[in-house]
Amino acid sequence: MADRQRRLDFLDFGRRGALAPEPSGRAGVAPRPEPSTENRPAPATALTASPPSPWIGHEAVLPEFVRWLDGEETVGPAGPALVVRRSYPATVRLGRQPLARALDVDGARLRQIGRDDTLAQLDISRLAFIDCETTGLSGGTGTLAFLVGIAWLDGSTVVTEQYFLPDFPAERAFVAAIGQSLDGFDGLVSFNGRSFDVPLLETRFALTKLPSECLELPHLDLLHPSRRIWKHRLETCALGSIEQHVLGHFRDDDVPGWIIPQLFFDYLRSGDVRTLAQVFEHNRLDLLAMVALVGRLGQMLDEEVVPDDGPDLYGLGTLLDDLGEAERALRAYETALTLGLPPDLRSRALIRMAVALRRSGRRDLAAQAWERLARERGDSAARALVELAKHYEHEEHDYETAADLTRQAGLLVGLRPWVTGPDTAQDQLARRLARLERKARRAGQRPMTFTGGSEVSLVEPLAAGP
Repeated sequence: MADRQRRLDFLDFGRRGALAPEPSGRAGVAPRPEPSTENRPAPATALTASPPSPWIGHEAVLPEFVRWLDGEETVGPAGPALVVRRSYPATVRLGRQPLARALDVDGARLRQIGRDDTLAQLDISRLAFIDCETTGLSGGTGTLAFLVGIAWLDGSTVVTEQYFLPDFPAERAFVAAIGQSLDGFDGLVSFNGRSFDVPLLETRFALTKLPSECLELPHLDLLHPSRRIWKHRLETCALGSIEQHVLGHFRDDDVPGWIIPQLFFDYLRSGDVRTLAQVFEHNRLDLLAMVALVGRLGQMLDEEVVPDDGPDLYGLGTLLDDLGEAERALRAYETALTLGLPPDLRSRALIRMAVALRRSGRRDLAAQAWERLARERGDSAARALVELAKHYEHEEHDYETAADLTRQAGLLVGLRPWVTGPDTAQDQLARRLARLERKARRAGQRPMTFTGGSEVSLVEPLAAGP
């Protein structure tokens, strides 16, 4: 623990050296003169601090880095750095997904995937996929990236570079080498990189007094479209979960992400880079999974791959809906309903269908969607009845039917409030009903007076649920 504290304390870049133990045996914050040791009894063995191990020098680790990880030394702007380079034919599959399909994703699709106009003019081959392995997940100045993977598409090849921090004093050269590599690209691709990887790297660039313009490039974060599509089916939308359940790739002997910081600290104590072999493989597979995922998202937007699961199709429909592709979204919702959805998603799909149809001017079809929702007898039935009442009031001018539907909504709204605002749902329905009854009288229609019993309507009677 003293050794680890000493290493972490080195992050104060203005000084270097072992921390002097205080008389209590705890690590101090700064060295201080020791009082005379004459006539002082020897401290108890249990309280004697063991001397810290020396720094792992760059030259010391290089032979083992080359031997066990097939790495090499590269000369960067701030000195030598350690890197592992690999290349893979784009024809390689990650599970069911060929890496080469990412090459078909153009700027228009990148803009749709990321919902970011700055991506529209970019070429996929000019994007750097990035992923960091760190000393913790909390962020801030106390968290370092000790392994940064960068991947890109070079013609029919996927190239990966993994920059490694052998010990804390080498961080400036490590960060400078990363910046030099990223300077050659027009944009970034990550998985949750907007919230974690890039802010972390920005902190490290700032603390090492290096320019960070390479991190200000247009950025496609794959977490957000992935969560939009697959969150309704998967328990977690972590990259590993999507890799397994969407891409169909299962890793053998993969190291869990939560243990990676400890493996790095184990390496710092032992100096044995073999401790980190699985971490390098984990990082490489994360990079390849992002390349494959971009290809899969592009295929889904091109309708080359259509999900065969209702919740996934609903998620795709919401993405298409927000992109303004209403017709494709409607097809996705209808297919999702056919394949089967849990009750809550079924209601949400019908609501989205009705809203999209009404927005496109197909009000009769929108009314049919609201009627289907009313028949579901779920928590959204009151809303569906009110929307049907609006349709009969404004489109059909059938005020009697509109009033009847409003009364039925009144049976449900006390148990299932769905209107928010200063007025209660009951108040709003009461005002609507009074207005409809006035309109019905003026039109010579005879609205029924609600007596508390069941009434004839266009939908099946709705039983008040619990």
